[in-house]
Amino acid sequence: MGGAAAARVVVAEVGAHRPEAAAAPAVGPGRPERLGGPRLAGPACVPGRSAPITAPAAAAVQPQRDVAEMIRVAGLDLSMTSTGIARVRVDAPGALGHLKLYRIESYRADVPKGEQPTLAERSARLASVLTRTVEVIAPLDRPEQWPDLVVVEAPSYGSTGYMQHDIAGNWWGPVRELITMGLPVAEASPSQLKIYAVGRGTTRDSAKSKAVTKAEVVAAVKTRYPESARQIRDLGGGSDTADAMILAAIGLRYLGFPIDGDMPRTHLRAMDEIRWPERKPL
Repeated sequence: MGGAAAARVVVAEVGAHRPEAAAAPAVGPGRPERLGGPRLAGPACVPGRSAPITAPAAAAVQPQRDVAEMIRVAGLDLSMTSTGIARVRVDAPGALGHLKLYRIESYRADVPKGEQPTLAERSARLASVLTRTVEVIAPLDRPEQWPDLVVVEAPSYGSTGYMQHDIAGNWWGPVRELITMGLPVAEASPSQLKIYAVGRGTTRDSAKSKAVTKAEVVAAVKTRYPESARQIRDLGGGSDTADAMILAAIGLRYLGFPIDGDMPRTHLRAMDEIRWPERKPL
């Protein structure tokens, strides 16, 4: 993609569940635009038009809900190129009311080969992902739809060079904004996500076990949560949305509203070391 750094939201929705108003940003002056069937794309952010979202003081605390059994959780897999988000609503224990997956595509600025983007271009890209992520998870004009919990995948620590700073900023920007808005945020490591999905983590549990692949996680998600299968396919079949779905399922189980029934201890041990919003006693 040429020109300035940009990000856009791509969304697919299964129509079998009772819908909620779309949280994706509008295209044009307040008008949503359908692109390619179920996909909805937001406008690209360019330098000078991207800014962190600040919640008004009145919206800093989530409103009380009329239906106590209605629980909303968001799973968030942040990425510099393809962020995955899952928004899940459960209307009663085990009763899935609404499921929507999103993918935020992000592009670096088009610069000559061998050169790095300018600080302004890198900043605009981070601001673009931040804006899109918060608009999807916690739309300011619909605080009643804010999630009761956000579960985010912990950042990668393997990057080197200038990208390590950008990746850290891309993670902390949305996380800080959501916390500032009053949303509880939990952090699950990549290994914990994989353990919950397939029973094995990033590191090998024994000499005979194999490392978990992205394809295994995607296959497990499609099987365990069939309502997500078509959306994952429509959004490109990548692991970003599948990871977000697992994160949302982890959050729902933590809140006492699991959508995946009884699971073996090999999978549930992932819950033991997740960093929940509450501080653990010493």
